[in-house]
Amino acid sequence: NGTLIHYDGRAWTRIETGTSTDIYDAWGITSPITNKTEIYCPASSPYNAQDRKILKVTEPAAVDTVPWGTGRDVISVWTHKGLALYTAGDGVFTNRSGRWHEENIGASIYTGCIRGMALNDIFAVGDFGLITHFNGVDWKVSLMSNIPWYSRLAASKHLVVAVGTTGSRGIVAIARR
Repeated sequence: NGTLIHYDGRAWTRIETGTSTDIYDAWGITSPITNKTEIYCPASSPYNAQDRKILKVTEPAAVDTVPWGTGRDVISVWTHKGLALYTAGDGVFTNRSGRWHEENIGASIYTGCIRGMALNDIFAVGDFGLITHFNGVDWKVSLMSNIPWYSRLAASKHLVVAVGTTGSRGIVAIARR
C-alpha cells in the first residue's frame, strides 16, 4: 500500500510516498554527482497498467518518480552508481539516458529480482528457476530448472544466492564464483 519506512541507525521514520500502490523492492546508492542518498523503489499494481512506477527517494525524504512508460510490471530495480537503472518484472529493462530499452536476457520469462556488482556483472532471477547473468556484452542463462519461482537474489564478489518457492517449500540456490 505504498508504505516506505527508513531506518537511520537510531529510529524508524515513515516516508510519505504519495502512492497506495504496492512497493516491491528498494535499492539505494550514494550519488557520485550529488553525494546524496538515492533510493529507487518499483511500485506496481497487477490490476492497473497505469499504476506502475519507479519512485526515487532522495534525502531528506523527497519523493519523485522516474518516468516508466512501458506499461509492464516492474517489481525490482538495481543501479550501479546511478550510471544505468535496471529493472525486473515483466521483462528486464535498462535506462542509460532517459529511455527504457528491453534487454534480451536469454529467456522470455517473468523476472523477480535483479542485482549486480558492476555494469558488467549483473544477475536476474525469476520463473522456472531462471538465473541469468550479464557480463557487459551478453546475457547468459546460468540455470533453469523445474523450480517454479526465484523471487529474490543477492550477489557478492564470490557468491550468488537466489531464494524462492516450490509448492509450499522454500528453496535456496547458492553459487560460488
